[in-house]
Amino acid sequence: MALGTFSLGIAEFVMMGLLPYIAKYFGVSIAQAGHAISVYALGVMLGAFLLSVLRHLTLRHIMLVLASLMLAGSCLATWAPSFWTLVAARFIMGIPHGCFFGA
Repeated sequence: MALGTFSLGIAEFVMMGLLPYIAKYFGVSIAQAGHAISVYALGVMLGAFLLSVLRHLTLRHIMLVLASLMLAGSCLATWAPSFWTLVAARFIMGIPHGCFFGA
């Protein structure tokens, strides 16, 4: 639980410090790079709703699904070939966040 909380916190807040570097690397403005933060928040919102859909599963299974989703999103973000792939990966990474703290 502690490791999951730590990884979600890092995933949420690290983007703020990396915005100038992300913008430069992908050739977008810093304001456009900020969409990676906004779309993460949208994923958190969807993830909070997702918990009501997953409530029939045991807590262990919910946590395994969330950890797998976080890992998939993190891997996709790490090797994102384009800015929009990074944005999609950030959305995927946000989904477990809203559900994790509810569970």
